[in-house]
Amino acid sequence: MWASDIMEKACAYTWFNIIMNNVADRAQVMRSDLFESFRKLNTKFDLIIDDVSGMSDRVSRISSWYKSKKIPTGDEDGTEPTVRMLGEVEIYLKPGGVLYFPVLSLANHNRIIEKAEQVFGRIGENGLVEIINKWFPFPNKFIENMEILEQEKEKGNVSYKKKGLRYLWNLRIFRACI
Repeated sequence: MWASDIMEKACAYTWFNIIMNNVADRAQVMRSDLFESFRKLNTKFDLIIDDVSGMSDRVSRISSWYKSKKIPTGDEDGTEPTVRMLGEVEIYLKPGGVLYFPVLSLANHNRIIEKAEQVFGRIGENGLVEIINKWFPFPNKFIENMEILEQEKEKGNVSYKKKGLRYLWNLRIFRACI
């Protein structure tokens, strides 16, 4: 098993979890920007689980999930790392390999879905399947900064809906097979 993250602190926490779960004999942790450090390994994987930053920069900076400015965001529209990962993932998946990745409506989710369909085919056909689709209420920090959310929505960088008095964002998780 290989695990990677661009953040050194996240790698340290991952290594701690590996030790606590007694799997250190079969696990490696590498600091890497997506697949960058894996290029020299010339390795393919049966399973890749992606969970890169997937929120627009302005929205992530008002959320409690990104307390430190050192944590990278998904760029202006929240898509850059996921779209880049989708563009490279075929190199690292074995035939029959599986990729799991999230798509948040706190990013330009249409751009991410478009890239995923370019790589894996249309959703529900071929190898791209939506396995989770859930709506979550906005955290208080978002409600306190609705002007920013509205501006980002106008630009197409995020989408959300209002149900009753609550604002909701969407999380979709996909399974993709080569």
